[in-house]
Amino acid sequence: MASELNKNVVLVVDDDKDFTEAACLALKASLPDVTLIKSFDGNDAIERFEEYLPAVIVLDLMLPKRSGFLVMEKVFKSHGQSIGRGTKLPIIIIVTANQGARHKMYAESLGILKYLNKPFRMEKLCQCVQEALELVESSPRPAPKSTPKPTPKSTLARASPYSAPARSSARIGLSARVGRM
Repeated sequence: MASELNKNVVLVVDDDKDFTEAACLALKASLPDVTLIKSFDGNDAIERFEEYLPAVIVLDLMLPKRSGFLVMEKVFKSHGQSIGRGTKLPIIIIVTANQGARHKMYAESLGILKYLNKPFRMEKLCQCVQEALELVESSPRPAPKSTPKPTPKSTLARASPYSAPARSSARIGLSARVGRM
């Protein structure tokens, strides 16, 4: 992962401004310590994600400019990290009016946490976001990527005196046998 995600930031993405406002009001009342970022289209959602690096995203699928699926693919490609149970960071909760089972299966295959069909009670969204934040808090942090240390040349020069001649004689013996045939 290129940068650490902000565990107390939630990005809410929906082109329905009334829904976005209602969701943010409910989330702020339920989770007062969380910073909420709003976005109303797919391209802006990616820009907001890259700017704030939220650990949780509430995402509609049917968005102008870029679909929710394309947003998920872009976010997971640049910052995705599996945290087990088929879920990835950042944690994505889908909110959609689309009742299609194929959309739900595809979203789940990408690594979302929840798929909520509209309409639903805002308490349900708040519970899902709370669960997501708890998962973020308990998820292991990625280990820093370590590069293997190069072996110093002096170590190579001190190789066992028995290994080098054995390899050489084996090569010589093999080439001598091949030469006779």
